[in-house]
Amino acid sequence: MSFDDAEMLAQALKGLLAGLGSGSGITRSVQPISTEMITEHRELFTGQLLAAIAMSPPGSIVTVASKVAAIVECRVISSKSVTEAVAAGVSVADLLAVLQRTDPSFTIQDVIMMDHYQDDTWILGINNPNLFAHDFSSEVYKMTGARVDVVVCDSGSGRDKGKALIGCPTFMNTPVGATRGVSLVHAQRCAVVAEVIGNAKELTPFTVIAPESWRSGSREHVGEFRYDGYLDATKESDSLPMFVGRR
Repeated sequence: MSFDDAEMLAQALKGLLAGLGSGSGITRSVQPISTEMITEHRELFTGQLLAAIAMSPPGSIVTVASKVAAIVECRVISSKSVTEAVAAGVSVADLLAVLQRTDPSFTIQDVIMMDHYQDDTWILGINNPNLFAHDFSSEVYKMTGARVDVVVCDSGSGRDKGKALIGCPTFMNTPVGATRGVSLVHAQRCAVVAEVIGNAKELTPFTVIAPESWRSGSREHVGEFRYDGYLDATKESDSLPMFVGRR
């Protein structure tokens, strides 16, 4: 296990503790936000979510389930061919080929993040997770005046999946997009918090995570745009071990 793998695992374990109610540091306290079933074009910013953000300290972190983001972005297709291919257990490459018959712009990330929605309908990967995170944060600021970081999470993890999506192994849940004020390792930690909360309570696509106050105040670039596309460990190498105390 490399240093980066070990750091991601260590942060995942701290996220697990935070999700179970023993938070500290960047994940000092956690508030789950439930909602009704999210459908295409549905408003994401519910009163409960905005109220929780408004009452949280500056620099809090909001996690968003990638499936919800993809549905709202209408990243949904209806395809009997895809259903048949999944049932037949075809390879990822073959499934991508099936998808691309519908739209050549579909990517390997769409296959990896694909989830069954209903009947022959499938949810694909979010188009640009880092941009979504920034846009979400900007909308929150317009509506509440609060600057928050945002982490977009995809349920599921592992060496192969994590490397395919963001260039490094992930644990329990995979952060696929984030604003600039949260490091990759802390995005992993927040993603695990979201996974624990989501498993304990259905229809909880958001969590509002409040760091310890001095950590909120010491973080720079909260809510800022990171770069286009997915999180990419090759672009994050300088930030992996860097945070005061790494707590």
